[in-house]
Amino acid sequence: ESENFGESFKNFEDAININDSIKSPEFKNRIAIKYEYKIKLIDKAKLEIEKKSYDTAINDCNKATELDSTYIDAYYYIGIANNEKKEYNNAIDYFKKLIDLTPKHAKAWNHLGFSYEKLDQFDKAIDSYKKAVEFESNYSVAYFNLANAYKHENQVDFAIESYKKAIEIDQNHAYAWLFMGYTYLEKNDYFSAIQHLEKAISIDQKIGEEIADSVSNAKNSIEKLQKISTI
Repeated sequence: ESENFGESFKNFEDAININDSIKSPEFKNRIAIKYEYKIKLIDKAKLEIEKKSYDTAINDCNKATELDSTYIDAYYYIGIANNEKKEYNNAIDYFKKLIDLTPKHAKAWNHLGFSYEKLDQFDKAIDSYKKAVEFESNYSVAYFNLANAYKHENQVDFAIESYKKAIEIDQNHAYAWLFMGYTYLEKNDYFSAIQHLEKAISIDQKIGEEIADSVSNAKNSIEKLQKISTI
């Protein structure tokens, strides 16, 4: 697949070079070729990210921005690649460039929040995630990320509210059920905790192996509370 891309790109580069030497009669055709070329560059960048070839992906995206400095997909995937490289400050710069061009780009806000979170800048992460769900109200992943950021900051009621939003949108979001269960544990609400933890297990049985102790401890706590209430 990469070989096919390489051959295609050589053809595009040859075509652009030829058309650059031709003046007004072929101007529109040159623009069309460059437009298609920048799209192919981003398609290739996506594949490179999947292969973990992040620097190559960034280089492809930079070529696309040379063709079109307002091409938001190029900035988006440079940001994604930098997040994968754990170059979070670089990622932030590119997501901000994208947002300057398209302020309501929910996915960019979500990934910007992730970058801030990795830098332990949770106030900025929360603000970014809130922007993501403001611009895309059915964005389950962004609500989940927002909830996790709230949870980290011990804002448990806001966390639960955001987990609930994530689950309303995607009822099979096992980890939203799971982390909401953990949040109820922090509130010592063992009944609600068990309900949500068991729901997570019913969606993804692998989770059951990971959290068996948590469920058992919650049930033991309920039994102790019940014994105390009968004394």
